[in-house]
Amino acid sequence: MKKIIYFLFVFILISCDKTVDRDNDDDCFGVLIDWDARVLIKNSNGEDLLNPKTKGAYNRDSIQIYYLLKDGELQLCRDTLNKQYGFRIMHCPEGYFISVSLRSTRVKYFLDPQTTYIKWNSHDTDTIVTTFLSRKGDPKDPSDGGNCIIDTWDKVTYNGKVILENWKETNRQRKPLPIVIK
Repeated sequence: MKKIIYFLFVFILISCDKTVDRDNDDDCFGVLIDWDARVLIKNSNGEDLLNPKTKGAYNRDSIQIYYLLKDGELQLCRDTLNKQYGFRIMHCPEGYFISVSLRSTRVKYFLDPQTTYIKWNSHDTDTIVTTFLSRKGDPKDPSDGGNCIIDTWDKVTYNGKVILENWKETNRQRKPLPIVIK
């Protein structure tokens, strides 16, 4: 009897040639959320300010991320229990880069545009202003990865200069990481 039930279950799964979500959209699944901006930080001589071997580089332990909230207050992104600090420093062929979370994970504080501050140390703070885009995914577009909902940054300015725009085209074309000169 167990073999018959198992056979029927497998047969039903194999018979499905497509999936449909609640909204009757074909072949989509999941939600893609990308609220991070990845940026190379260099000095005027082109030296990598995130590389700990560079003289005058930023100290990872001094960096703090703040979000401007709806009520005008600043929220420090510091979750020591889960070691979430609103940024990660990673390495790629071009050098070290910082990946900054552009939005607080606390939904009731969402703003659009969202202002994020990177406090590098006691005397150096940068401002990032981000607009976001939430849209339905297109199951026929491979760059959407089959996701039903795409929630990403749309335009990112760093100290008033646009460094990223159009998330979809940036990722589709695999554009290089923007470089900020300090």
